[in-house]
Amino acid sequence: MSGYGSLPVSDAAPSAFLDPTVEEPLEQKPNTRKVYLAALVATSAGLAIAGVHSQGAARSTSDQWPATVSSMNNVRGAPVTLDSVDSDDLAIGVYNTYTETYGAVGTDYPWNDGSIVEPYREHYFELTGDLVDECNTMVTTWKNSDYYGQACTAKWSLFSEDWGTELEQFVGLPATAQTTFESATTYRVKVGLYISSDAGSVDGATLLGDEVKTSLYSRYVRREVRKYTDDDRDSLIATMRLLYDLDDSTGQAKYGKHYRSMQYFVSKHTDLAGDETCDHLHEGLGFLTNHVAISMEFENALRVVDNTLSLPYWDYTIDGNNAQQAAENNGADEEKAWRSSVVFTDEWFGTSSPGNDLNTATMLTGPWANTPVMTLTDYDDDSTSHVSNSYGYLRAPWNTNNNPYVARFNK
Repeated sequence: MSGYGSLPVSDAAPSAFLDPTVEEPLEQKPNTRKVYLAALVATSAGLAIAGVHSQGAARSTSDQWPATVSSMNNVRGAPVTLDSVDSDDLAIGVYNTYTETYGAVGTDYPWNDGSIVEPYREHYFELTGDLVDECNTMVTTWKNSDYYGQACTAKWSLFSEDWGTELEQFVGLPATAQTTFESATTYRVKVGLYISSDAGSVDGATLLGDEVKTSLYSRYVRREVRKYTDDDRDSLIATMRLLYDLDDSTGQAKYGKHYRSMQYFVSKHTDLAGDETCDHLHEGLGFLTNHVAISMEFENALRVVDNTLSLPYWDYTIDGNNAQQAAENNGADEEKAWRSSVVFTDEWFGTSSPGNDLNTATMLTGPWANTPVMTLTDYDDDSTSHVSNSYGYLRAPWNTNNNPYVARFNK
């Protein structure tokens, strides 16, 4: 499914319906006495705090929905119940690797009257309810039933938002169908439960009850860093690193005109924050809006390279609470405990303090090891119009650090 439909326009949820991105809600944590702030990577990127209006590059596919999917456990997001039949009769459940583990997302969004699915991620559908149970009983247990020995068969149909175009169809067992959505848009799904002589066909079959329908809203989902699978984390970090290593001209030649290198983001952040007249990024009302915008642009650049990606967010109150508990219960150093957060591991952004002075603060392990700090000479035109420090590094003018590598320290 590639490029069908368009982004929905709704009169609800003003911060979400214009944007093909939703965020999982923050979990409520006890108040912490202390929260320590730290830069994760010495770039403008950091972690996401807002959405991106981007569908990413579409990919073509001829994937079909298989009859069954094996090795799936029973921990799934709550099925979406439908208003066309009683919820006890039939219900459509849709889930992926994440919602199977953590449950459905976006259930509190007022515009979500169906279920949220995610672009470029494999999803599984399941038809459940009393009607399915009764059907299975009739064909497997009730030997005096007219339908004994036949098959319970589901006919799934996936449509465009206006129901005008049928995009895919699958006929088979009702347990699970499978597909991958390839656009951040709205889909419709319809399914009917049949008793048939052939599980692969509904020709001449008996429809049980009514066909049921629901809406599927395809949106990128941002998750807290701890929820990321190892594969998704590694893909995200590898793409971040690629943006650091591949300049604009080379990247645009390979990935298209919307590619943006890390040089672009570092330069933008430094030029705005290092302006001698005003820190445009961090002072007054500009902080949230400007960081929302630059995070959106950064996420879009990531998706030009890998259209499956979404920026994570970091709920540092989890680490603050853990550090407080460690200090109160075990006498641990609260600040040191906080810096043991997963974000400060080599798998993510590296240790919070490689050394205690500029000469020993270079990142030496992980994907950010020995990452050079960009300079004015990195520009194709050797531009001197950008903000830099006295050594020519893309750091604020008042930052006299002459360490040529990404550095991080706490003193």
